[in-house]
Parts: sequence; structure tokens; C-alpha cells
Amino acid sequence: MSGFRFDATEFRALAKERLHAAAPEAHRRSDDDLNPDAAIILPGTSPKPAAVLVPVVARASGLTLLLTQRTEHLARHGGQVAFPGGRIDESDAGPVAAALRGGRRDGARAGIRRAGRLPRYLSHQHG
Repeated sequence: MSGFRFDATEFRALAKERLHAAAPEAHRRSDDDLNPDAAIILPGTSPKPAAVLVPVVARASGLTLLLTQRTEHLARHGGQVAFPGGRIDESDAGPVAAALRGGRRDGARAGIRRAGRLPRYLSHQHG
């Protein structure tokens, strides 16, 4: 490793400067931007609302990201390494509530503080 360390104070300052305070109205990027020749998102498909938590964890050794590996037998996204979260359920108050619910399910615990929101991203749902 290069020895680069990102401390929590610097992270919070950059997050406040660069993340959105509220959700943007529309997505700006999609899976097709990353794979323009693949046409991953088919015309006429309806995206399923989902939200993820990007948990940055402060440890003595520095900041880390919490990722989860989805169970292999799942019909959708089985075996994938991902940020905690998933589909927004009708019982969720919105994307933040869904992301927090998914984060708690997938291992994020006490002390979660929202630093901001990333732009919306349109992703293909496999399966």
C-alpha cells in the first residue's frame, strides 16, 4: 500500500462538500454508461427502487468500507459483493430508511450518521 490514510475529519469535510444533501430528481448515470456496447438496461424496462448504504467505518487503523457478500442461493444478485441495502419496500419511509434497514440487516450497527447522498444510479436487475 502507498501509506495513504484518510482520516475521519477529512472524510466528513469532503463528504459535506461533495455529496448531495437531498436526493437528486433523476439518475445521471447507469450500468450502460460503464458498458455502452452491452445494452444492459433494455428499453421499456421499469427500474425497481432500491437504496444502498455506503458505510465508512472509523477504525484505529483508519477508515474502511463495510461490504457484504450476498448469499449464493439468492435468485437476484446471489454471491455478489455489494454495499448493504436493497429494494425499497412499501413499509419504508423512503430511500434512506431502506438503506438503513438493509445496512442493519447486513452488519452495520449503532452510530450510523448520514454524510450525504450520492447521485441516483440506474442499474439492471438480473434474473
